[in-house]
Amino acid sequence: MSGSIRVRKTARPGGECVEASSVHCRSRGVTVSRSECEQCPAYLATTSTLDGTENIVCGHGSPNRDPVSLVSFVNTPVHEILGASALCFDCEMTLAEASRALEEARVKTAPVVEDQGVLLGILSQVDCVADAGVEEDMRPLVEDVMQPAASVRESDSIQRAAQALAESGLDAIPVVSDEEVVVGLVSAMDFVRWLARLRG
Repeated sequence: MSGSIRVRKTARPGGECVEASSVHCRSRGVTVSRSECEQCPAYLATTSTLDGTENIVCGHGSPNRDPVSLVSFVNTPVHEILGASALCFDCEMTLAEASRALEEARVKTAPVVEDQGVLLGILSQVDCVADAGVEEDMRPLVEDVMQPAASVRESDSIQRAAQALAESGLDAIPVVSDEEVVVGLVSAMDFVRWLARLRG
């Protein structure tokens, strides 16, 4: 069995970026740090794909896969379709810094987190408009304009995630662990890629 290594990249004030790597442990049903996974007796290897995505190869058995059906849509946990990385913002970044980071990453939405990656809210490109025309010393911080974040737990079904995404009105919503730590983002494209993989 293998699992994709996910990287949460938290942009901090001054341009600093802190990364935290994690992987979903299917035998325990939770997300663990990469180092914790690599210390497990079932850890076999780390592999890389041509696009640079890293995967953990684990000695635990592989779960049965449903064919594409309503059953797999209801039963498959959302952690199965997450991308390899997620951009997050420290709540003390200025909107100008966050706006540049969104543009450079070519994303429209990013979670706002505290130091340990716990979800505080969400910031979109629309929220960054509040910074336009404001003098340098009066510029708002991300925490001043962030919105409450709809989120789903990594163990929630793909069906629940699709429903939450549709209700949010955003292009992506955060996926969190039981401790409310951001482990990724799920978007409509993630659902499309999942269906394409299953269809073969």
